[in-house]
Amino acid sequence: TALPILIRELREENQKLLDMLKKGGSVSGAILSGTTEDEKEQIRRELQEELQRQLTENQHEMTEMKKSWHDKLRESEKAYGQRDDVEMKLKEERDKTAHFWNLNEDPQLTKMVFHLVHSGTHQIGSKKADPPPDILLQGLSILPQHASVTNSGNSILLKPGRDAKVLVNGERVIGEMPLHHNDRVMFGSSHLYVLHHPKELAAAEKAGIPAKNVTYDMAQQEIAKNSGFDVVTEGKSKEDVLLMEDLVALVPMVNEANAISEELDKRVFFEIALISPQARGLKEGRTEVKVKMRDLVTEHEWLWSRNKFLNR
Repeated sequence: TALPILIRELREENQKLLDMLKKGGSVSGAILSGTTEDEKEQIRRELQEELQRQLTENQHEMTEMKKSWHDKLRESEKAYGQRDDVEMKLKEERDKTAHFWNLNEDPQLTKMVFHLVHSGTHQIGSKKADPPPDILLQGLSILPQHASVTNSGNSILLKPGRDAKVLVNGERVIGEMPLHHNDRVMFGSSHLYVLHHPKELAAAEKAGIPAKNVTYDMAQQEIAKNSGFDVVTEGKSKEDVLLMEDLVALVPMVNEANAISEELDKRVFFEIALISPQARGLKEGRTEVKVKMRDLVTEHEWLWSRNKFLNR
């Protein structure tokens, strides 16, 4: 920062003044030519006094700067301490309160968004809802009254709104259903959350049941599986495992493309197509993942490569 630089510069200037004082406040002979010895001595004394005054002022200014810097440092440490206290209290509240926490493709962004579900019924929807929802979600495929979640203490019930897209553990939810600890819930096409149910977690820990580690890839595999794709890796060849990875990565992108099409009324629909080497006129080779785009008005279809779809 600028403050330590200023302190260093003042310290260097002080050192130069001290060096000049040690030399007795030397003045060049050309300046003193034509002056008497008494006058020369008077000039040297005045110069020494001026150097001493500058040195004292610099030391005072440097002391004040250091004091200011230390005060700011203490204020910063105090602010960080208060922030840590707030974060600790929020964490304690989350641990004992049912809530949704987000899943993200980037692990660093997972568990960065929390929606507490206290006792009672909470409305979930977009900013177009009137009155505003208790849990606000922005983005594609989120309806004003998208869903509601009710916490009655021991049980938590989720109820999708009319025409709302809600998936639980990869499966589409139509009517009211109970949620359990670590259930994966997808609202719309991209809002992926996990439920924290403290009472069920406590009961599982008491029974010695280990907690399941929920990941983004796991949740996407569930969605791909319930879309009709085989995502089991056991006993599969390396090519099949790579195919499964391509599928899992592409499913959320295709879902988002369909959500954009619906939002903008483009009247096109995207779906994943697996094209075998035989279908491509080859005797052998790897099955390729492609994206089929269908015009919902003319029923015309186009088959895009994965790269073409991603670049569009």
